[in-house]
Amino acid sequence: MVSRTSNRSGAHERPARVALDWASSTPDTPLTPDLSAACQQVGSRFECINTLLRWPQGLPLFATKLTWRHDSDRGARIGVLDSSFFRPGSQLTELTLDSVSVTAVRKDAFKHLHHLKHIDIGSSSLRSFPFHAVVGAAQSNVDFLSFNSNLITSVDLSFILLQPSFRLLGLHVNRITVFVPLPEGAEHASLKTLNLRDNLLATPENMTRGLVALDSIFL
Repeated sequence: MVSRTSNRSGAHERPARVALDWASSTPDTPLTPDLSAACQQVGSRFECINTLLRWPQGLPLFATKLTWRHDSDRGARIGVLDSSFFRPGSQLTELTLDSVSVTAVRKDAFKHLHHLKHIDIGSSSLRSFPFHAVVGAAQSNVDFLSFNSNLITSVDLSFILLQPSFRLLGLHVNRITVFVPLPEGAEHASLKTLNLRDNLLATPENMTRGLVALDSIFL
């Protein structure tokens, strides 16, 4: 809501900027200009396609899903993703960042996102990801990781042992040359999908060792 008042000469003063309390906001609360102009909102879900060039300001705490995608090489440039991108109290459960040039992810990047389950960072320049730190963090609920079309070179699958409900790992189109399977004697009863297609990986011995619930593997 913007209010205008006229001075005696009839000229208008600059519109007042209304500060919104995002901590107590609801899906009916007016959005900040960049979100309202560039993103589609359906309830608590936000989708920003080929619009924003910087991290969306004022993403409300009630948001449960954020999808930010660019189809052009001249799109957004996130760079290093760290905890400053998110605020304590966020209700995000699903985060999709596609073609927005994520170059690295800090170990504590998602420390404020205690409800986060689904992370999908595609078509970026990630050379690694702190699998153990993110999935094994206190209060972590992450059970879905997808990093298709990046530059990741290695993965140690033992991180899934830190999250018994972990169900999908997607690493399609990377540069993986090193894959470490679960330790001998370890089992995981939830991982159903493992996608390693289009990498530089020779099929290692015991790749699926201990994956008792695995339904689909793509090599």
